[in-house]
Amino acid sequence: MISEPVKIAPWLDAKQIEQTLQDAKMPLPRKDPWKYTSLNQVLQHLDGPFEGNDQFPASNGNGVLIGALCDPEIEPFAREYVSQVSKNSNNVLNSVNLLRAQQGYAIVSCESSESSRPAVHISASDSCERVLIVVQEHTRLEVIEHTSGGNRVIECVLLAGSQLLHRRLQPASTNVEYNSLTVNLKENSNYRMVQYSVGAKLRRNDIVVNIEGEGAQVDISGGWKLSDTSHLDTQLTVNHLAKGASSQQKFHGVVGDSARAVFNGRIYIARDAPQTDAHLQNKNIAISDGASIFTKPELEIYADDVACSHGATSGQLDEKQIFYLRTRGVPDERSRELILEGFLTEIVEHEEGANVLGIEHRGME
Repeated sequence: MISEPVKIAPWLDAKQIEQTLQDAKMPLPRKDPWKYTSLNQVLQHLDGPFEGNDQFPASNGNGVLIGALCDPEIEPFAREYVSQVSKNSNNVLNSVNLLRAQQGYAIVSCESSESSRPAVHISASDSCERVLIVVQEHTRLEVIEHTSGGNRVIECVLLAGSQLLHRRLQPASTNVEYNSLTVNLKENSNYRMVQYSVGAKLRRNDIVVNIEGEGAQVDISGGWKLSDTSHLDTQLTVNHLAKGASSQQKFHGVVGDSARAVFNGRIYIARDAPQTDAHLQNKNIAISDGASIFTKPELEIYADDVACSHGATSGQLDEKQIFYLRTRGVPDERSRELILEGFLTEIVEHEEGANVLGIEHRGME
């Protein structure tokens, strides 16, 4: 057992966290959900060394409180939510992160209006970080998150009537990277996430969304464009635990060279969640013989009176579409580029996402 307190929050019980780790079962390598991604690489990277990061996120306006977890203004929120938001996710790596984290901070929305939404930028860093996001009742917040390596665990709670727009930008990287995100929604809250990713040595995104309040809405979308030998693994679970809520998951991916894309999307609907409206879609295009795509949609339903759908496809470029463009005088290579750009543009809403994926941004925000 360790005797030193948790670095980012001395009031956390490090012995209890370590006991949790000893009692928990580590995920098995080469077994779901780590069947196609090296768990050992992630664990070795978690041992460091990390470059460290001593900068807090920056906000473009008022109405947001940002500070270390042990700051007097932040500590009440940290004590209530840190490790509690994700306690039911069964992710052992979250506990390891809590013990190893070099920096921990919180972002708390304090006020907003119908015409304004404070925006906070979380910078990319090769460090081990713990982040808490609290969107208080009837407030609005935007978070633009950049990743390029390291180990980052985000716990997020949306209180009643709140709204959060979360943009996650993942440009090219030669690092190993692990990101864990858990979001809990209370009644009538709204969570919108877009995630844009390109190549990394290994990039893993674990996302768990718990809909705990009636009438909550979730919309998660994104895309990837992979080349060389890059590896991207996205594991996404949406748990419907309250009635009358809705969720939408939509991802498009393009994979070339010897790159590997892994996507597992799961929708769970509890017995106490009737009148649920939930849909999942994942489409992939392989543009080389060496590309690997592993996609699996899952539905687990225990309630009546629900509307659900799920689907996943993997294929190659449509030669008929290419032929059509060729007959209009478009060269072969440009024809392929236009088709792929159109495929990705379906899920790209912002200029930052277009820049990450390397496609033209016409009329985007």
